Amino acid sequence: MQKVDLLLNKISQRSQLQKKHIENLDKDTAFFKKFEGYLGVYLKYCAEVGKDINFLADSYIKECDSFTKDYMVFLKDGTCPTHSVNYVMRSVYTKRKRMQEHLMGLFVTQFLWVNHLKINTFFMKNLKAKTSGIRRYLEAGAGHGLQLLEAMRLLKKSDIEVIDISAIAIEICKKIVEISEIKKKIRFYDQDIFNFVPAKKFDCIMLGEVLEHVENPKELLSKIRGLLRPAGSVFVSTCANCPAIDHVHIFKDARYITETIQASGFNIESELILPIGNMKSTDALNYAAILRNYE
Repeated sequence: MQKVDLLLNKISQRSQLQKKHIENLDKDTAFFKKFEGYLGVYLKYCAEVGKDINFLADSYIKECDSFTKDYMVFLKDGTCPTHSVNYVMRSVYTKRKRMQEHLMGLFVTQFLWVNHLKINTFFMKNLKAKTSGIRRYLEAGAGHGLQLLEAMRLLKKSDIEVIDISAIAIEICKKIVEISEIKKKIRFYDQDIFNFVPAKKFDCIMLGEVLEHVENPKELLSKIRGLLRPAGSVFVSTCANCPAIDHVHIFKDARYITETIQASGFNIESELILPIGNMKSTDALNYAAILRNYE
């Protein structure tokens, strides 16, 4: 795993904290073999925009440092910095350099943060089980594009559409899909999902790490439910007590998340609740679930 080893060395050279974290990872797994393959795609993207593996290492460390800084504030006074969607649009989503750093850093966390690995496993296991019944699939929030690439490999006969409020995120995601050489036609929409009116409803919607980016998560879930066919399913992931520069809504615990989901008309088919590090479940945590739309 030459590319992965090189990236891990670059990160370790820059941060003693991350070096210790990397030393404790189990690298002899299928996930790291997958990481090697996908890392090649993202390094090609970096090369196309004049960056290299150092940019990936720096972006990852910046993402880790930003979370740690904001979480320390939360531990000190119990508050999480939040911003309006308009502020995030102005300061993050429309800034090319910031978005490149943010999305490339988040891509690396998908393999180096244990909870992200577990959520991806949860997602893939459930998507594989539902593949035959998915004719139309929507990814709401293009993000770093990794889950989209995973879905493209599985849903060879499905129509796939992607929507994101950030034109830069859509641009980055399109380029990554192109570089991946996975033969699949994707429809992309640079649009606010609240204004999205598709030609047909969807069998499955991916809503990964999106709820915390809107001012009213219940309103977003209700919109998503309206885009689903009867008995359609949603994969959702979010977090509680996880402040970040682009997080608009802070869930206080897992119960608050599940209550918001159920109040939007969904049934929770299965869920995954993962405390972050050694923190208590009432503090920072990751949450993922499969939702069903029963009408």
